[in-house]
Amino acid sequence: SNRGRTYQDIFRLTAILAHELRHAVEASEAPTLKNVREFERYFRGIGVDEPNVLDTLAARETGAWVESELRGIVSSRGDD
Repeated sequence: SNRGRTYQDIFRLTAILAHELRHAVEASEAPTLKNVREFERYFRGIGVDEPNVLDTLAARETGAWVESELRGIVSSRGDD
């Protein structure tokens, strides 16, 4: 149904927002991020070990958790 698709879009976008907000928290914890080089060095230090990827396990887990929680809320209400 269209309603189910709308929920899926909301879940996915909210999960992306949560993921990016986690990165903001991570950046706020950095000792210094004066330029792009420092930013990249910091995120490579705390990030996942994948070539050409600046991401963190914490951000991935946060996004997945938020999406899972939203799905659980809707499923428990029978709205999907």
